[in-house]
Amino acid sequence: MNNKSFLSIITSAMPLLDEYYPEYVLKYSLETNMITDSSFYSIEHQNKNLHLFSQPPQIANLSQSLLWSKYHYTFYWKIYKSDLLLMTLIVRFIYFIQVLIILLTLPLYLATFYILSKYNFINNISFSTSSDIYFYIKLKIEKYITTTPTITFMIPYINFVNYSKDYNWFLELIRPQSSPFTQTMNRNIYKTWNGEALINFKWKAYGKYYYAMIWILFMVLLGCFTAAATISQQYISEEVRQQLFIISIILGFIHLIFEIRQFFYNIIKWFYNFWNIFGKYKCLI
Repeated sequence: MNNKSFLSIITSAMPLLDEYYPEYVLKYSLETNMITDSSFYSIEHQNKNLHLFSQPPQIANLSQSLLWSKYHYTFYWKIYKSDLLLMTLIVRFIYFIQVLIILLTLPLYLATFYILSKYNFINNISFSTSSDIYFYIKLKIEKYITTTPTITFMIPYINFVNYSKDYNWFLELIRPQSSPFTQTMNRNIYKTWNGEALINFKWKAYGKYYYAMIWILFMVLLGCFTAAATISQQYISEEVRQQLFIISIILGFIHLIFEIRQFFYNIIKWFYNFWNIFGKYKCLI
Protein backbone atom coordinates (compact mmCIF):
# COMPACT_ATOMS: atom_id res chain seq x y z
CA MET A 1 0.00 0.00 0.00
CA ASN A 2 2.03 2.94 -1.33
CA ASN A 3 -0.42 5.71 -0.55
CA LYS A 4 -2.18 5.47 2.80
CA SER A 5 -4.25 8.60 2.21
CA PHE A 6 -6.62 6.69 -0.08
CA LEU A 7 -7.68 4.54 2.86
CA SER A 8 -9.13 7.58 4.63
CA ILE A 9 -11.62 7.98 1.76
CA ILE A 10 -13.01 4.51 2.48
CA THR A 11 -12.96 4.81 6.27
CA SER A 12 -14.68 8.22 6.21
CA ALA A 13 -17.55 6.60 4.30
CA MET A 14 -17.66 3.60 6.62
CA PRO A 15 -20.93 4.65 8.37
CA LEU A 16 -22.72 4.84 5.00
CA LEU A 17 -21.27 1.51 3.92
CA ASP A 18 -22.36 -0.03 7.19
CA GLU A 19 -25.90 1.26 6.70
CA TYR A 20 -26.44 0.39 3.03
CA TYR A 21 -23.71 -2.09 2.07
CA PRO A 22 -22.55 -3.91 5.23
CA GLU A 23 -20.98 -6.71 3.20
CA TYR A 24 -18.38 -4.23 1.90
CA VAL A 25 -17.36 -3.39 5.46
CA LEU A 26 -16.56 -7.03 6.06
CA LYS A 27 -14.73 -7.29 2.73
CA TYR A 28 -12.62 -4.22 3.48
CA SER A 29 -11.79 -5.50 6.97
CA LEU A 30 -10.68 -8.89 5.69
CA GLU A 31 -8.67 -7.70 2.69
CA THR A 32 -6.70 -5.10 4.68
CA ASN A 33 -5.73 -7.42 7.50
CA MET A 34 -2.02 -7.68 6.74
CA ILE A 35 -0.62 -4.55 5.12
CA THR A 36 2.51 -2.65 6.03
CA ASP A 37 2.98 1.11 6.11
CA SER A 38 5.80 0.79 3.58
CA SER A 39 6.70 -1.48 0.69
CA PHE A 40 10.05 -2.07 2.41
CA TYR A 41 9.47 -3.75 5.74
CA SER A 42 11.95 -5.30 8.11
CA ILE A 43 11.69 -8.17 10.56
CA GLU A 44 12.49 -6.99 14.06
CA HIS A 45 13.32 -9.10 17.09
CA GLN A 46 11.36 -7.94 20.08
CA ASN A 47 10.89 -9.31 23.57
CA LYS A 48 7.10 -9.34 23.34
CA ASN A 49 4.39 -11.97 23.18
CA LEU A 50 2.42 -12.75 20.04
CA HIS A 51 -0.75 -11.05 21.29
CA LEU A 52 -2.00 -8.11 19.24
CA PHE A 53 -0.87 -4.77 20.56
CA SER A 54 -0.75 -1.25 19.20
CA GLN A 55 2.42 0.69 18.55
CA PRO A 56 1.58 4.39 18.60
CA PRO A 57 4.39 6.74 17.60
CA GLN A 58 6.55 7.55 20.60
CA ILE A 59 8.59 10.72 20.86
CA ALA A 60 11.36 10.63 23.45
CA ASN A 61 11.92 13.89 25.29
CA LEU A 62 15.71 14.18 25.65
CA SER A 63 15.67 17.68 27.11
CA GLN A 64 16.47 16.26 30.57
CA SER A 65 19.76 14.88 29.22
CA LEU A 66 20.96 18.20 27.82
CA LEU A 67 22.79 19.01 31.05
CA TRP A 68 24.51 15.62 30.89
CA SER A 69 25.64 16.15 27.30
CA LYS A 70 26.67 19.75 27.91
CA TYR A 71 28.74 18.81 30.95
CA HIS A 72 30.67 16.06 29.15
CA TYR A 73 31.14 18.15 26.03
CA THR A 74 32.56 21.06 28.05
CA PHE A 75 34.71 18.79 30.20
CA TYR A 76 36.31 16.87 27.33
CA TRP A 77 36.63 20.00 25.18
CA LYS A 78 38.75 21.65 27.84
CA ILE A 79 40.95 18.56 28.02
CA TYR A 80 41.40 18.37 24.24
CA LYS A 81 42.44 22.01 24.12
CA SER A 82 45.28 21.32 26.56
CA ASP A 83 48.67 19.65 25.91
CA LEU A 84 48.44 16.30 24.06
CA LEU A 85 50.52 14.35 26.59
CA LEU A 86 48.72 15.90 29.52
CA MET A 87 45.40 15.22 27.85
CA THR A 88 46.22 11.52 27.39
CA LEU A 89 47.31 11.12 30.99
CA ILE A 90 44.22 12.85 32.36
CA VAL A 91 41.82 10.86 30.19
CA ARG A 92 43.42 7.53 31.11
CA PHE A 93 43.45 8.43 34.79
CA ILE A 94 39.78 9.42 34.74
CA TYR A 95 38.91 6.28 32.81
CA PHE A 96 40.76 4.11 35.35
CA ILE A 97 39.01 5.78 38.30
CA GLN A 98 35.57 5.42 36.72
CA VAL A 99 36.08 1.76 35.86
CA LEU A 100 37.32 1.05 39.37
CA ILE A 101 34.30 2.74 40.95
CA ILE A 102 31.92 0.90 38.59
CA LEU A 103 33.43 -2.50 39.45
CA LEU A 104 33.18 -1.81 43.19
CA THR A 105 29.56 -0.65 42.97
CA LEU A 106 28.30 -2.63 39.97
CA PRO A 107 24.74 -3.51 41.20
CA LEU A 108 24.13 0.04 42.42
CA TYR A 109 25.68 1.44 39.24
CA LEU A 110 23.42 -0.63 36.96
CA ALA A 111 20.28 0.24 38.94
CA THR A 112 21.13 3.96 39.02
CA PHE A 113 21.93 4.24 35.33
CA TYR A 114 18.88 2.16 34.42
CA ILE A 115 16.65 4.74 36.14
CA LEU A 116 18.56 7.64 34.60
CA SER A 117 18.29 6.06 31.15
CA LYS A 118 14.61 5.20 31.53
CA TYR A 119 13.66 8.79 32.34
CA ASN A 120 16.07 10.22 29.72
CA PHE A 121 18.43 11.93 32.13
CA ILE A 122 21.32 10.39 30.20
CA ASN A 123 21.74 9.40 26.56
CA ASN A 124 24.12 7.41 24.40
CA ILE A 125 24.64 10.28 21.95
CA SER A 126 27.49 12.06 23.66
CA PHE A 127 30.68 10.28 24.67
CA SER A 128 30.94 9.35 28.35
CA THR A 129 32.81 6.49 29.95
CA SER A 130 30.30 5.94 32.74
CA SER A 131 27.24 5.85 30.47
CA ASP A 132 28.97 4.02 27.62
CA ILE A 133 29.84 1.13 29.93
CA TYR A 134 26.19 0.89 31.00
CA PHE A 135 24.87 0.85 27.42
CA TYR A 136 27.53 -1.69 26.45
CA ILE A 137 26.49 -4.02 29.32
CA LYS A 138 22.83 -3.52 28.44
CA LEU A 139 23.48 -4.45 24.80
CA LYS A 140 25.32 -7.61 25.83
CA ILE A 141 22.53 -8.66 28.21
CA GLU A 142 19.82 -8.09 25.60
CA LYS A 143 21.57 -10.51 23.23
CA TYR A 144 20.86 -13.37 25.65
CA ILE A 145 17.17 -12.49 26.05
CA THR A 146 14.84 -14.65 23.97
CA THR A 147 13.14 -12.53 21.32
CA THR A 148 10.41 -13.17 18.79
CA PRO A 149 10.70 -12.17 15.10
CA THR A 150 7.89 -9.68 14.48
CA ILE A 151 6.58 -7.64 11.58
CA THR A 152 4.65 -4.45 12.36
CA PHE A 153 1.48 -4.06 10.30
CA MET A 154 -0.57 -0.94 9.79
CA ILE A 155 -4.16 -0.44 10.95
CA PRO A 156 -6.02 0.56 7.75
CA TYR A 157 -8.62 2.71 9.54
CA ILE A 158 -7.08 6.10 8.68
CA ASN A 159 -8.98 9.08 10.22
CA PHE A 160 -11.49 6.59 11.55
CA VAL A 161 -11.33 7.63 15.20
CA ASN A 162 -10.19 11.26 14.77
CA TYR A 163 -12.05 14.26 16.09
CA SER A 164 -13.51 16.59 13.49
CA LYS A 165 -11.55 19.66 12.39
CA ASP A 166 -14.15 22.02 13.92
CA TYR A 167 -13.81 20.37 17.34
CA ASN A 168 -15.14 22.52 20.20
CA TRP A 169 -14.50 21.37 23.76
CA PHE A 170 -17.45 23.41 25.11
CA LEU A 171 -19.94 21.85 22.70
CA GLU A 172 -18.37 18.48 23.49
CA LEU A 173 -19.57 18.87 27.10
CA ILE A 174 -23.17 19.38 25.94
CA ARG A 175 -23.43 17.19 22.87
CA PRO A 176 -20.51 14.87 22.04
CA GLN A 177 -19.41 15.00 18.42
CA SER A 178 -19.43 11.73 16.56
CA SER A 179 -16.74 10.09 14.46
CA PRO A 180 -16.87 7.23 11.93
CA PHE A 181 -15.76 4.97 14.79
CA THR A 182 -18.83 5.77 16.92
CA GLN A 183 -21.21 5.79 13.95
CA THR A 184 -20.17 2.39 12.63
CA MET A 185 -21.63 -0.39 14.76
CA ASN A 186 -20.41 -3.36 12.75
CA ARG A 187 -19.02 -6.32 14.67
CA ASN A 188 -17.18 -7.63 11.63
CA ILE A 189 -14.59 -4.87 12.08
CA TYR A 190 -13.66 -6.00 15.56
CA LYS A 191 -13.41 -9.68 14.67
CA THR A 192 -10.24 -8.96 12.70
CA TRP A 193 -6.70 -8.28 13.92
CA ASN A 194 -6.97 -4.62 12.98
CA GLY A 195 -10.17 -4.16 14.95
CA GLU A 196 -8.70 -5.83 18.01
CA ALA A 197 -5.54 -3.70 17.83
CA LEU A 198 -7.68 -0.56 17.46
CA ILE A 199 -9.81 -1.43 20.50
CA ASN A 200 -6.69 -2.27 22.53
CA PHE A 201 -5.15 1.08 21.63
CA LYS A 202 -8.25 3.08 22.61
CA TRP A 203 -8.59 1.13 25.86
CA LYS A 204 -4.94 1.61 26.85
CA ALA A 205 -4.78 5.24 25.71
CA TYR A 206 -7.75 6.64 27.62
CA GLY A 207 -10.62 4.14 27.83
CA LYS A 208 -9.50 2.45 31.03
CA TYR A 209 -8.94 5.81 32.72
CA TYR A 210 -12.44 7.05 31.84
CA TYR A 211 -13.92 3.76 32.99
CA ALA A 212 -12.05 3.82 36.30
CA MET A 213 -12.90 7.51 36.89
CA ILE A 214 -16.63 6.97 36.35
CA TRP A 215 -16.68 3.92 38.61
CA ILE A 216 -14.72 5.68 41.36
CA LEU A 217 -17.06 8.69 41.23
CA PHE A 218 -20.07 6.39 41.40
CA MET A 219 -18.68 4.41 44.35
CA VAL A 220 -17.85 7.63 46.22
CA LEU A 221 -21.38 8.91 45.52
CA LEU A 222 -22.89 5.65 46.75
CA GLY A 223 -20.70 5.60 49.87
CA CYS A 224 -21.34 9.24 50.83
CA PHE A 225 -25.10 9.06 50.30
CA THR A 226 -25.43 5.70 52.09
CA ALA A 227 -23.38 6.93 55.05
CA ALA A 228 -25.34 10.18 55.32
CA ALA A 229 -28.73 8.48 55.03
CA THR A 230 -28.26 5.39 57.18
CA ILE A 231 -25.67 6.08 59.90
CA SER A 232 -27.26 7.33 63.11
CA GLN A 233 -26.36 10.60 64.83
CA GLN A 234 -24.47 8.88 67.62
CA TYR A 235 -21.74 7.95 65.14
CA ILE A 236 -21.53 11.08 62.97
CA SER A 237 -22.40 14.68 63.73
CA GLU A 238 -24.99 16.73 61.85
CA GLU A 239 -22.23 18.84 60.28
CA VAL A 240 -20.53 15.77 58.82
CA ARG A 241 -23.90 14.48 57.57
CA GLN A 242 -24.54 17.75 55.74
CA GLN A 243 -21.08 17.64 54.19
CA LEU A 244 -21.74 14.09 52.96
CA PHE A 245 -25.05 15.21 51.44
CA ILE A 246 -23.33 18.14 49.70
CA ILE A 247 -20.69 15.80 48.24
CA SER A 248 -23.48 13.45 47.13
CA ILE A 249 -25.32 16.30 45.40
CA ILE A 250 -22.18 17.45 43.57
CA LEU A 251 -21.31 13.94 42.40
CA GLY A 252 -24.94 13.35 41.47
CA PHE A 253 -24.88 16.40 39.20
CA ILE A 254 -21.71 15.08 37.55
CA HIS A 255 -23.42 11.78 36.77
CA LEU A 256 -26.50 13.70 35.61
CA ILE A 257 -24.29 15.59 33.13
CA PHE A 258 -23.07 12.24 31.75
CA GLU A 259 -26.68 11.12 31.34
CA ILE A 260 -27.69 14.40 29.64
CA ARG A 261 -24.78 14.04 27.19
CA GLN A 262 -25.96 10.53 26.31
CA PHE A 263 -29.51 11.80 25.90
CA PHE A 264 -28.58 14.62 23.46
CA TYR A 265 -26.11 12.44 21.57
CA ASN A 266 -28.86 10.09 20.42
CA ILE A 267 -32.32 10.69 21.87
CA ILE A 268 -33.99 7.72 20.17
CA LYS A 269 -31.25 5.32 21.18
CA TRP A 270 -31.39 6.62 24.75
CA PHE A 271 -35.13 5.89 25.01
CA TYR A 272 -34.72 2.39 23.60
CA ASN A 273 -31.78 1.54 25.87
CA PHE A 274 -32.74 -1.29 28.22
CA TRP A 275 -30.79 0.12 31.18
CA ASN A 276 -32.60 3.46 30.97
CA ILE A 277 -35.94 1.76 31.63
CA PHE A 278 -35.24 1.86 35.38
CA GLY A 279 -34.59 5.61 35.25
CA LYS A 280 -37.73 6.30 33.24
CA TYR A 281 -39.77 4.11 35.59
CA LYS A 282 -38.54 6.10 38.59
CA CYS A 283 -39.40 9.36 36.84
CA LEU A 284 -42.97 8.17 36.21
CA ILE A 285 -43.33 7.20 39.86
